[in-house]
Amino acid sequence: MNYVTSKRKTDFLKGKSNIHLIIDIVNDYMISKKSSYRMAMKHPLLKLMPVYELTKNNTLFNRMFNTPFSKAVGLNCYIYDVQDPSHIRTLLIRYSDDFGFYVKIPTDAKTNPKVFREFWNLLESHYVLFVKRINSKAYPLFYGPVPIKEIMKSCKHYVSSSKGNTNRLQFDYNPAKLAYQVPESTSLFEGDLKDRINYLFK
Repeated sequence: MNYVTSKRKTDFLKGKSNIHLIIDIVNDYMISKKSSYRMAMKHPLLKLMPVYELTKNNTLFNRMFNTPFSKAVGLNCYIYDVQDPSHIRTLLIRYSDDFGFYVKIPTDAKTNPKVFREFWNLLESHYVLFVKRINSKAYPLFYGPVPIKEIMKSCKHYVSSSKGNTNRLQFDYNPAKLAYQVPESTSLFEGDLKDRINYLFK
């Protein structure tokens, strides 16, 4: 029998809630700094799907591009310029209490080498914003955004073969060890969150 368990529903709703909270925090901060950059969800509307439907719709196109509500999958976000919406950078959200850092592999990328190469090339242009999370609750503490290309250079990564995780590109990277900061915090070389987001478009 295919159905959506109460746990999957709870996780799905909590995941969306955390993403919307992060988007609101980032956008309020960018507005306060008079920046024209904003954050948004790749798929503003998402359908809660049973496993068989999610597996069928977990394609490269449905995960990374604009697609109908009935087929859209993934909680990916993006940063864009309100003055020039063609300026876009894809942003993945990952959390401090995640079990390592991983990226979901589209189903068709696992079976089609051409699609896998396209997935890999797209992934190298993406960024990750790490967020502090405790007991499933996200907090306004961030690390990044970090280019996935740079993470790939410095961290071992592989397609997971463990049971239940065969659709993951797994990185030997522990988000719990990162130094999370409020958006206003600055560093000598990277500046505050606004500066780091602006740098994505340099």
